[in-house]
Amino acid sequence: MKSLKTLCLLIHVPLSTICFGENCVSSLPDKAREAISDFHDWKVVKLTDLAADDQELWENSHYGQCPGVAAGNFSEDKLSYAVALVRNQSSGGLEEQLIVLFPKGNSFKSTVVVKPTIVVGPFVIWKAPPGKYQGADKAGIVQIAHDSFIYEKMEAYARQYYYDDGHLRSIVTAN
Repeated sequence: MKSLKTLCLLIHVPLSTICFGENCVSSLPDKAREAISDFHDWKVVKLTDLAADDQELWENSHYGQCPGVAAGNFSEDKLSYAVALVRNQSSGGLEEQLIVLFPKGNSFKSTVVVKPTIVVGPFVIWKAPPGKYQGADKAGIVQIAHDSFIYEKMEAYARQYYYDDGHLRSIVTAN
């Protein structure tokens, strides 16, 4: 049954947004992998990093995608990558940060979106298409012109990041 779902994903969504699966890093372009390697001791969040119930939720909502990488045209019509990175602390805790990799010439430039923070379990990252979105506070509707990315602690908290006129903005979509 899962292979049929993968086939459906291949038919219905753009190639740049699908099937990172468990091997998240190798699915990135070489130059994007080089940019990630600058973050020593950090690794991309993968499905097996999530708690069992979060793995099931992820698979039901984002089958075949990597929970640590979202690919999209976040600020213009060039493919960029939002990447959730984690590392274990010597104290036994887990630290996570969120970066975005933008193409710049022959390479990628990294921008830290969420600075390293101690977390109980990994957050996931996924792409949302352009459109109208409303925050959890229902204060207003935001029109987003490009792809955006959602940084989510499953079943707890989510923040949607988007670029507007060259500036990174965000709204809380669940809390």
